[in-house]
Amino acid sequence: LYKRTTGIMGLGMFPTSLIYASYIAGSIPRYSFSMCLTKTNGSLNLGGTALSFHSPALLLKEKKNGYNKELGHHLEPMRYTPLLSDEGLFSIQVTAVYVGNIHITQDKKILSHFQSKKKPTIIDSGTTDVFLPAGSKEAFSDAWTSISTIEYANANRIYTWEEYLNLPDITFVLKDDVYWTITPAHYMEGVVSKKTGEEWIARKEDESKMLHNRIYLDEPDGTVLGSLAMINHDILFDIEGKRIGLAR
Repeated sequence: LYKRTTGIMGLGMFPTSLIYASYIAGSIPRYSFSMCLTKTNGSLNLGGTALSFHSPALLLKEKKNGYNKELGHHLEPMRYTPLLSDEGLFSIQVTAVYVGNIHITQDKKILSHFQSKKKPTIIDSGTTDVFLPAGSKEAFSDAWTSISTIEYANANRIYTWEEYLNLPDITFVLKDDVYWTITPAHYMEGVVSKKTGEEWIARKEDESKMLHNRIYLDEPDGTVLGSLAMINHDILFDIEGKRIGLAR
């Protein structure tokens, strides 16, 4: 699907899902699918992933042969982390969380909120935002403020270009040493002007911009990694192999 879309298709691990029905009907070779999203479009591939890792040498060779960069490719080999369940939602195990270079889950009590057996960390493309456990709020906010010198909040706020550049990446370390990093370009959203329908620039002379932070720290337990976390990643939901694949 190469276009901007909205709505929920229903891609969970359920017997009524499109993926399962396609697999049982023999329409796809493997009980799996992948999603690769950008801020404006993306692709959904049934039966696996259509992308692969292209080394610099291979890219140079393909460029000479007329390679179409619009088709996309992985910037790194895909890495895998196990699924915690083979039914329902796509749940994974988080082993550490970093705000910038600050490890906020060294305290096992904080880490336990990301690993709740009742509600673990899930990947949910039907959710736009990222929701982190309330039990991590203090550690997350303190680390954020330490790095950016800005108090953590989800309200609309004017950021200068310098302030924006100082915002931290958020990195989730998954089981089997898979690193999933969300950058400010993905979790900070431009506020759209009601008058123009375009993102609002507050002061053109210094490129200040009104932004909204889409990472929320109020989930009772567990974590929800919504579609903004998936931007510029190819996510392989390999249900048959009981694993999640991740590549930039």
